[in-house]
Amino acid sequence: MKQKQNGFTLVELLVSVALMLILVGAVIMIFKDSSEVFSVSDAKMAVYQNARAAFELMARELTSADNSGNPGTMFVLCHKPKALNSQDLFQFRTTTSWVDGGRKSGTAIVTYSLEYSTDTTLWNLVRKVNVGGKTLTNVLAQYIPVDTRSVRIGYFKYDTGVNNWVYMASDQPNKSDAEVVAGTKSTFSAQSPTYGPNLPDAIRLTITFTDRQRRVYRTISRTIWLPKSTINS
Repeated sequence: MKQKQNGFTLVELLVSVALMLILVGAVIMIFKDSSEVFSVSDAKMAVYQNARAAFELMARELTSADNSGNPGTMFVLCHKPKALNSQDLFQFRTTTSWVDGGRKSGTAIVTYSLEYSTDTTLWNLVRKVNVGGKTLTNVLAQYIPVDTRSVRIGYFKYDTGVNNWVYMASDQPNKSDAEVVAGTKSTFSAQSPTYGPNLPDAIRLTITFTDRQRRVYRTISRTIWLPKSTINS
């Protein structure tokens, strides 16, 4: 006598498949959320590393800037960039190092500028070293949003008339229209009757960084004190 073999009914199979699909969907959602969390965390870390490396090099070169006031030296800064594909932020003579067929060091003119990346909605922060008639260019930091508010540069000078620090920047409402205009530059040199041969006492640099997908935005600000002038001090 043959024994009766039991199997799953159609209803049982449908219920099992439905439960399996729900379980798989839950696992996929958890994996997706976890991946996004890790991805954003990596982006935050990359943004901070990107910014820190750029600020450290700029601070090192700015604190070594030539402040002798000699006619051949000058210090130029742009208070606020324009939303253009390329624009200098500041330029100065300093003691630094560079790579040109090997690592070298000495005095050179250094220029920091903004230039389009492959994406025209993002800038690269570019460092240019001019030495011996040759310009050496390298990308110092990436992923700065193309916006006039993404980079702001101001400077401090001590006003002996009021015995207080004066901060000059493009976002100060009580300054002249010439300083408010995006891209306006201040030149400190021996020939400058407006700003004089002395460098500013300090530079305040504020930059907004993001990642390639623009998921994370971080605005980082740093005040960098410059060397005291050897003349008119």
